Amino acid sequence: MYNDIKLEKTLYNISGKNFTQALTELDPDEEYKGTPLEGLDAYERQLKRFDIKVKGKDCDTVDRFFATTDSAILFPEFVRRQVVQGFNETFTIGQYAASSAIIDDTYFNSLMVVINSGTESVSEGKNMPTMIVRNNSPHATFKFAREMDITYEVLKKKRIDTFAVILKQLGVTIARSANDQLVQTVSAATSYNIDTTASEFNYSTLVELWKKMDGFDMDTMFCSKENFGRILQFDEMKNLVATGICAENSTIVTPFGITIKAVPGMTAKQIVGFSSKYAYELVYCGDMVIDIGKLISTQYDQIGSSIIIGISRFNNLAVNVINITDGAD
Repeated sequence: MYNDIKLEKTLYNISGKNFTQALTELDPDEEYKGTPLEGLDAYERQLKRFDIKVKGKDCDTVDRFFATTDSAILFPEFVRRQVVQGFNETFTIGQYAASSAIIDDTYFNSLMVVINSGTESVSEGKNMPTMIVRNNSPHATFKFAREMDITYEVLKKKRIDTFAVILKQLGVTIARSANDQLVQTVSAATSYNIDTTASEFNYSTLVELWKKMDGFDMDTMFCSKENFGRILQFDEMKNLVATGICAENSTIVTPFGITIKAVPGMTAKQIVGFSSKYAYELVYCGDMVIDIGKLISTQYDQIGSSIIIGISRFNNLAVNVINITDGAD
C-alpha cells in the first residue's frame, strides 16, 4: 500500500521514467479501484499520506514538504508538475503535431516524402506513379531552459498554491521560446512562399496561401499575436467575430474553415499555414528535467528546468508561408 512505500532519491534516476511513473510501478493505480483513493495517481497518494495540501482554503506552506526526510522527496516532483502544466498549456506547436515520440538521443532521423508523382489512373501494363520516401537528414534537437532565482528561505512560508502559479509561469517562458524556434525551423525552405508588406497584407493573402497548398488540405495557420490582431481587423473577420463564433483562446476560424492560432512567443515576420495531419513530427528527448538534489536539501539559489525537443517536416508540400515585412518586425 502507498503508506509502506520507501521514498528515495533514486526514483528520480530511473532511465525513461519520471518520478510518478517510477512510483506507480511500486504502487499501481489498479490496486485502488473501488476504494476512496480511486482517481488519485501514485504521487497524489503520497501527498495524502503525508497530509500535504497543495491547494484550497487549507493549503499548506512550502515547508510542509520538509516536515520529514521522506516527504521532502516529493518536492521536486511537485515543481516538475507545475512547470510541465504551464509548458503544456502554452506549447502550441506541440498541440498541432501530426505525430510525436520520445527518443533517447539528441539527434534523430525522420521520414520524408521526396517525390509523390502522378494523379492519373493507371492503364494495364503501365508503370504505377511513385511516392518516394527517404530518411530525412539527421536533425539536431533544441534544448529550451530557464532558471528561477529563488531560495528556500524566501519560499518556505509561502502557500504552495501561490508558488505553483510562479512555477507554471516558468513553464510558460520555456514554451514561448520553444514555439518560436520550432515554428521557424518547420517553416524554413517551404515549397511556396508569399512575400508581402504589412500594409498590403489582407484577407486575400490568407486565401491565396490556402489555395496554393498542393496535395493537402490546409487546416491551420500559426501567427504572432501582432499578426493575429491584424487579421482580426480584416472586414471579413470582423463580421465573423461580431457573431461570437469561433473566437476564443487566441483562436479564430476563417469562413473557409482554417483555424488561425496566435502562438505565444512567435515572431511577427511570418504566418505559417499547414496540414496538421501531415506536416511535421515532434520528438522529445525525455521529460522536463528539474535539478532535484538541491531542491530536496533546500540548499538552492536557483531552480533550473529544461526540455529537449526536435522537429522535422514529413513533406515540404504540407507547409506554406506568408512572409510579412515593412513594419512587421
